[in-house]
Amino acid sequence: MELIILIGLQGAGKSTFYRAHFAGTHVHISRDNFRHNRNPSRRQATLIEEALAAGRSVVVDNTNPTVADRAPLIAQAHSHGATVIGYYLATPLALSLERNRRRAGKQRVPDVALYATSKRLQPPSYAEGFDRLFYVRTAEDGTAVVEHWIDDGDIMPAASMMEHGRSKSCGDPSGAVCHPLGNAAESLLNKVRIESKDSGDAESAH
Repeated sequence: MELIILIGLQGAGKSTFYRAHFAGTHVHISRDNFRHNRNPSRRQATLIEEALAAGRSVVVDNTNPTVADRAPLIAQAHSHGATVIGYYLATPLALSLERNRRRAGKQRVPDVALYATSKRLQPPSYAEGFDRLFYVRTAEDGTAVVEHWIDDGDIMPAASMMEHGRSKSCGDPSGAVCHPLGNAAESLLNKVRIESKDSGDAESAH
């Protein structure tokens, strides 16, 4: 059982990433789905609790920009014995702004929201309690490239990690080799196409 925390700006492609990799296996929980709720954070916590209690894996699809934002999610997951996995979508601000401007209606947020999130955005760390961490960058051809995260700032492509047996970067103290997309997505490719038309995922400023 896993709790996956997506981290990145509005328009970074988080919801597209979820649909490409986890839609068939993980419950999708996002505050955008109940933004009119008086206490969206409490509603989110309730939905996560219900899913984990039922033994279902979860993806939390918000910007989750700070250590403080992520801490209660990590604690909640560990209280249920779930593996906590983080994906840091390092989509450039300019590209996120471009994608956001292509959105229609309420899916689009003011540019100022992206600038505000960018200023608050704190890269994740294993010190927070993550069991696995991955870095997702957008290649020139539009694909999302998943790489293992190393806290010292040294990023190595996942394929290279596997070849060199550096599985400890997956956060597995046993040294077992793990797939860059986690247990629930071992059969998925290391690259996924992020089409511009699909990148209009509705993500609030949270």
